[in-house]
Amino acid sequence: MGEVAVDGTVLAVTSLVTIATALLVGVLPAWLAPQVDLSAELRTGTRGSAPRQDRLRRVLVVGEVALALVLLISSGLLIRTLGALRSVRPGFDAQAVLTFRSSLPFARYKTGADRLELVHRIERGLGALPGVVGVGTTTQLPLTGSGSLQPYAYDEETARHWESVTADGRNVSPEFFRTMGVALVAGRFFTEADADAPPVIIVDADLARRVWPGRSAVGQRLQVAPAGDPAAFAEVVGVIEHMQLHDLTRPVHPQIWRPLRGNIRPQLAFAVRVAGDPTRLAGAVREVVRSIDAGPAVTDLVPMTHYVDKASAPVRLSVLVMTVFGTLALLLAGIGVYAVVAYSVAQRTPSTASGSRSARSRASSAAWCSPRA
Repeated sequence: MGEVAVDGTVLAVTSLVTIATALLVGVLPAWLAPQVDLSAELRTGTRGSAPRQDRLRRVLVVGEVALALVLLISSGLLIRTLGALRSVRPGFDAQAVLTFRSSLPFARYKTGADRLELVHRIERGLGALPGVVGVGTTTQLPLTGSGSLQPYAYDEETARHWESVTADGRNVSPEFFRTMGVALVAGRFFTEADADAPPVIIVDADLARRVWPGRSAVGQRLQVAPAGDPAAFAEVVGVIEHMQLHDLTRPVHPQIWRPLRGNIRPQLAFAVRVAGDPTRLAGAVREVVRSIDAGPAVTDLVPMTHYVDKASAPVRLSVLVMTVFGTLALLLAGIGVYAVVAYSVAQRTPSTASGSRSARSRASSAAWCSPRA
């Protein structure tokens, strides 16, 4: 709601529509009024309206009710969508996971081995906290924006047109998938030995089905760099379920995961799985990182559920808006139907009342003219 603002163009258009509606509502009855034959109405003693007016009134009432039903049905569909988003598994378990970002001082750690050792020290320090179940590191957490794209090729056509197909590419530590509760479909997760081994990767189930349909992806080789690069091909050691990295409603890109190596950028994200409420360890997490190295600053220290809720916020806002307007539309439609029915009843009341008044008048005249006793 904090990002909602008033748009000048929308406000101007809405104002014009409101003025036009008011003019239409005022001009239409004035235009129809001269078409009523007042003398005929007075002779018949009724206050009925012309058949043309009745037809127009019925059309307007039916249209009002129909629009109200459309808004209510739309609200119901959006509520179902929100319920489905809350029940869908985004490829990981966000409950009881505390996350934060940090820019590590890699300038003081010249070699790749020293940089990896700093990451492992932070992971070991966090893992020693009471109640911590697992700790993992990645270059970017799910649902926190677009990461880097990883081109790949799996046949002659895609190899000849390099970068014609791409996947989400991210680096992770060996315990990241376990910490996030990601399901392993086939093969294995990364180990610490993979950081110094020949290039290995883990792919998601979507990429495995696309590249090797009907076959096992484990053990296959995938081109992940232009031809001629010494690390052009990498071996698939595992397949995981697809993780919703961008959107909770649909898959966006297939995914290629690499093990953390010494040539990574210093901006890293950490995930800490806790037995219980993850926010209770926020202060302890800051202290651990500060005690290992005073340089890195801990930022965005929030539970993983924060990002999941933020990803579903547009749908929740749409549900709120549609529900409010649908309820108001139904209320207005109910008032309109009641007014039309009340008006129709009132049209039929004068004939009975007029007949009663005439009968009373005749009875009074007869009594006045009769001989006195």
